Amino acid sequence: MNKEELKPVRTLKKNHTSLTGKVSNSDGDLNSFESSLERDFILLTNFDSNVEKFVEQPTKIEYHDEFGRLRHYTPDFLVFYRNKALDQPYYKPTLVEIKYSERLKKDRDILKPKFDAANIHCRKKGWEFKVVTEKDIRTDFLYNVKFLSGYLNSSEVKNEDINLLIDSISEMEIATPLKLIDSLSSEDKVKATLLYTIWYMLSNHLIGADLSIRLTMKSEIWSRI
Repeated sequence: MNKEELKPVRTLKKNHTSLTGKVSNSDGDLNSFESSLERDFILLTNFDSNVEKFVEQPTKIEYHDEFGRLRHYTPDFLVFYRNKALDQPYYKPTLVEIKYSERLKKDRDILKPKFDAANIHCRKKGWEFKVVTEKDIRTDFLYNVKFLSGYLNSSEVKNEDINLLIDSISEMEIATPLKLIDSLSSEDKVKATLLYTIWYMLSNHLIGADLSIRLTMKSEIWSRI
């Protein structure tokens, strides 16, 4: 399966016992989810600038259950990475299963043959297989992504403000949102505009920060341009 052939192998149906829906990605396509945990994973994956493409319900894998009966297993996502930065690790395409940690413990014997089959399938394809839980997803990083998503697309941001902030960050030994806006203006309205622009720049990867820690006005930020 190459990236051009990526499409779900089955259509998700509405489920009255769990949250289902669709989330728009950066290409304008809609990605379906069957739980709030899958929705949050999509938000994180959409935000990751190293992700080139991903699709939900990407492939069916045959396996035998604990009674030897032939079954089919459909993992949740297949993620492809850009791998353009030479100074960054190389990431293989990754087949992802999303599960709550309690479900992993409760259904361990049922899930084991599925996951074993997925690992074999991925080795043949040159992919990775990964099981992701709420402990991986529900972090400060998710909090930051949800916060920054509100600033991702905006017609209110001015190029001159972006350039001003980039120049100011470069001049500072350690830059933070608070230091930046205080150094550039004493007017509350101007400060509010500049702060909005800082969040916009972070959401669009124009500046960087350690997003594994919850963002504050004192978070260190740096230019990525």
